[in-house]
Amino acid sequence: MIEQFPGVISAAVIGLPDPDLGAKAHAIVELEPGRPAPEPTALAAFLATRLSRHKIPYTCELVTKSLRDDAGKVRRKRLREERLATAAPASYHKLR
Repeated sequence: MIEQFPGVISAAVIGLPDPDLGAKAHAIVELEPGRPAPEPTALAAFLATRLSRHKIPYTCELVTKSLRDDAGKVRRKRLREERLATAAPASYHKLR
């Protein structure tokens, strides 16, 4: 669903630890090079028209680095481990 947003190449949703819920959904969104980053509120509004509320990730992270490895696959485990090793919640945008 996130890939349908203008300017998005690819996206992956992973679970990040949360003290209350155990885990919260976090979207990593790969943007087209040279395009301005979308406003997180616009992305949240776009998803709200297409997904039920409980399916919308809590946070998102906008990146330009490819999410896919050399084989063309999105390795969610690798993405999650990278986020856990270098926790940078300041760069995360709240979606809901």
